Amino acid sequence: MENYVFLAYLDILGFSAMVEKNEHNDLINIFYRIESCLFNTQKRFWKIDNNEAVRDLSKFNFNVIIISDSIIIHTNTTIQERLARKNRILSILNVMEIEEDASLSTEMLNKILVDWEFKLYADQIKDFNSINDILNLLDKENVDLQFRYLVKIIQQYIHELLYNGHTVRGAVSFGELSYRKHLLRTNNQANIIDNTMMVGKALVNAAKLEKRQDWAGCVIDKEVIKVVSPGVLNDQINCKILCKYDVPLKKSEENDNLVLKECETESMYVIDWRFGNGNQNPPSERLVSGAFEKHGKTINNSVDSKRKNTLEFLNASKLQS
Repeated sequence: MENYVFLAYLDILGFSAMVEKNEHNDLINIFYRIESCLFNTQKRFWKIDNNEAVRDLSKFNFNVIIISDSIIIHTNTTIQERLARKNRILSILNVMEIEEDASLSTEMLNKILVDWEFKLYADQIKDFNSINDILNLLDKENVDLQFRYLVKIIQQYIHELLYNGHTVRGAVSFGELSYRKHLLRTNNQANIIDNTMMVGKALVNAAKLEKRQDWAGCVIDKEVIKVVSPGVLNDQINCKILCKYDVPLKKSEENDNLVLKECETESMYVIDWRFGNGNQNPPSERLVSGAFEKHGKTINNSVDSKRKNTLEFLNASKLQS
């Protein structure tokens, strides 16, 4: 699974109306705020569970692309994460190179265990004999850890966007992804800056699942459920990061070969955006409802349906809290 990632695909609702109703300079300021809301989440501190010390999201690497109304956030590939850990070990040991199966002394292990991530698995790592043993362990643990970080980031981001007058709809998937950044290509006539090439099932699955929903919210794809430990999902529910909910879906239609299901709802894991940024109480109905029309957005029957379904989720979860 060298090129597998967790990927969130988010769509800013009401984007076209917002563009039409705002002057370009005002629109730029709105999007600067949309961008800053995301990076603000990285500075916040939070607990993964009750038994672990507070850690900050700046320890977690993720990739972001914002194109018009689409926001794509994905983790590094599994092979990138392994290489980054190996390089971090080499840096800690202050060496340029060491074979992965080379023996580690007690002194070397103690130095490695100072690192924030390796320290989490100290009880296991202290008995290991090589870097390879450490990397193999964290390759397995990495899937759950990346999922925990990503869904927390998405929860905080959706919550913060809401307080800035934006609603989003999205999905988190897991699958293969290949991408390339900032490549300068030259032909006989012009220089072409290829900012990003991105392709893979993780992106396609998340985009399809985003389009199916008839509300403002973010669901977790079944491909994610297949690879994340059940205990991790339960932990995220207990921490009010995820919840199970009957997600409202659009009526059956065929659009660009995408056939939507004929059911009205489907039970899924969803991001519980109400409790983002450590808030113990959900946002008010007035704030959530108002976000659907702020910044000049238009209310029509389609938007009103999404707003109604979103408020139902808000009020249903108030009864659970």
